[in-house]
Amino acid sequence: MSADLTVISPLSWVQEAFRDYFDKAHMTDSSQSRMASARVNSKNNEPKPTATSAIRPQSGNPTDYWKATYDYGFEPARGVEDGTAVWIAPDLLIANNAWRERKGLPPLLFETPAADWLETLPWEFTRRKVLTAPVSQIRSWNKFPDGLGERPWSQLSGGRVPEFRAARRNLRELQDALRRAPDDSLITVNTHIDGIGEEWCVIVGGGKAVESCGYCVHRSLDEDSHDVLTVFDGARFHESLRMVAESFATQAAQASHLDNASIIVGFRNTSGVAKNAELANAESVNAESSNAESPDTEPANVTPGNMERTNGKSENPKSANTKPANVKPANPEPVNPRLSIPGIEPIIIEADPTWCTTPYPYETTEEINAFLKAISDSRIYESDDGIFKNRNGQSIRKTDIFAPDPWMARHAAHRYDRF
Repeated sequence: MSADLTVISPLSWVQEAFRDYFDKAHMTDSSQSRMASARVNSKNNEPKPTATSAIRPQSGNPTDYWKATYDYGFEPARGVEDGTAVWIAPDLLIANNAWRERKGLPPLLFETPAADWLETLPWEFTRRKVLTAPVSQIRSWNKFPDGLGERPWSQLSGGRVPEFRAARRNLRELQDALRRAPDDSLITVNTHIDGIGEEWCVIVGGGKAVESCGYCVHRSLDEDSHDVLTVFDGARFHESLRMVAESFATQAAQASHLDNASIIVGFRNTSGVAKNAELANAESVNAESSNAESPDTEPANVTPGNMERTNGKSENPKSANTKPANVKPANPEPVNPRLSIPGIEPIIIEADPTWCTTPYPYETTEEINAFLKAISDSRIYESDDGIFKNRNGQSIRKTDIFAPDPWMARHAAHRYDRF
């Protein structure tokens, strides 16, 4: 029995990352076989739109395998069937669904964190002020709401557009950047976090961490530094932080009823000074925690190169005057003291959908299969009675289904008009 995966992206490095998964699985499991490699047009040496490869998922049935098809998005994806797992660039999803609507076909639906997910997280996860507001409201501001600082981070809540990348901006810069934005586009504005040393991407499936990978290291803790090295550039990470990142992401997901997502966890040096020794000392703390709990014990109390990542859109955006869930308590405590590391504090940076999250360089068959399964589980289906469910039969709220931000829709919806 095969599990089908379709990768839809014009970015060659994305497709190569998925092909690498199958190559790695082939090397670590002698039963693997690669069915096909990228086909090349003999006339102009350009890749044809699709290619196929296969890998067996971990299963008791040796005939089971993943079968992948690659599509560059030159035209609408006509062959995506029910049950097929899909990794797709957000702009191509918007374009495909616009084309499908014109053809009278049902849309491709995917689970995603709500646009205001970060704002609604409790303070102990965010450790900063976060607001989600429509463009029309931001245009009316005379100053930033209290707690955001003079130059907070701002980005489109429901995706990315070329003219408005995530960046630190003062109010004048922010309002100027939003001059041509739709009034109802949602913008996330949050306080700058000092002292981030490392960031990890944690894949959440079924409400708990199923895989993780170091994302980037910040080589300077200076406030305005952008000296960042990603895993794709050869960055090395403190393995002792993996367990903490996974536990923290699981707690955040379960506290917010988030079932399927890619969560970026940052580690902040609370001393304000980069001390590798403090991170190294985490090894002993992590070992003590591992000895205290079985690896099979559930955690207590319960993001990617230069590609575009996108969140879902909330149906009820909050105003800047609404008191968010992440109000700083008088005496904040660590979420899980047993996993706390002296001098190092985990912080949730953001959450993104798994169906378009960066394909990080997972190495083992187990890691690869966990990631592919999370992608597969993010696809949503609508039953005849109007109930939305994932492939496991779990009911999904409409607010947890991706809906493009108007700004992204303006850019992408007409890509396939000629088809």
